[in-house]
Amino acid sequence: MQDLNTIKTFCSKGSLYKKLETESEQGSKYKRGAFLCIRLDGIGLSKKYLKDNLLNAEFEKVIKKTVYEIYNSLKTKAPTDAKNQFLCIFTSSDEVNIILNSHPNYYDNRLYKSVTTIASSFSSLFTKNGKNNNYSGAFDGRPLILNSIPDICDYLSHRYAIYIRNTTTKLLRLEVNPSDLYESNNQNDLEYLNREIKQNNLQQIQLTIPKHCHIYIPTENAKLQECKYDSINAFTSKIENEMNIFNNWLNKKNT
Repeated sequence: MQDLNTIKTFCSKGSLYKKLETESEQGSKYKRGAFLCIRLDGIGLSKKYLKDNLLNAEFEKVIKKTVYEIYNSLKTKAPTDAKNQFLCIFTSSDEVNIILNSHPNYYDNRLYKSVTTIASSFSSLFTKNGKNNNYSGAFDGRPLILNSIPDICDYLSHRYAIYIRNTTTKLLRLEVNPSDLYESNNQNDLEYLNREIKQNNLQQIQLTIPKHCHIYIPTENAKLQECKYDSINAFTSKIENEMNIFNNWLNKKNT
């Protein structure tokens, strides 16, 4: 498994982000200058549309189209010179992390307003865009308050690592289905997964898994641009700089 140590490091931060998620849910507003991440999860969509394939390309196209549409429909909900409330959007399977930038927006830092607006809008657009493929469904939303660009990169790297681990488990289930895959928490044991991948000669397929994740960052001309990475190490080494380019422009534009 490529970048095994990096995946281990970020997977191990689950309890940290669970605690932060719980703390973020306690208030009705978040502080000015913080970044609000709204994590959307498809309600039953993975079991309904994704369980039998390592990657559902048509489902991914619908998610991608919905990402661009929610960005274009909501980006200007900010009383700032930049007229953009977003910082980035990260997708993996039926999980979408939408991060608002730290400048004022029309939600006035209200958590429930922000989360419900984003979750309901994404759900509606997804169902509209998926009708030709008979996809429909909703996404729940939860807030995570982050304080800096490095904090955002760390969190998204965690979600990236979790996706690689979980999808590696799916690969083994689909191709081999070892009898002990779901014993003793083996489905989350990276050493076990790595050993099984090697023993069953699935390395080349496993190397494609990190390419399933996508991150989108706005440009100065308000276009949403997809940044592509083929490994978690490439992601962690480059994403902070990509995010800072847009964030620095936001800071200058809004002063």
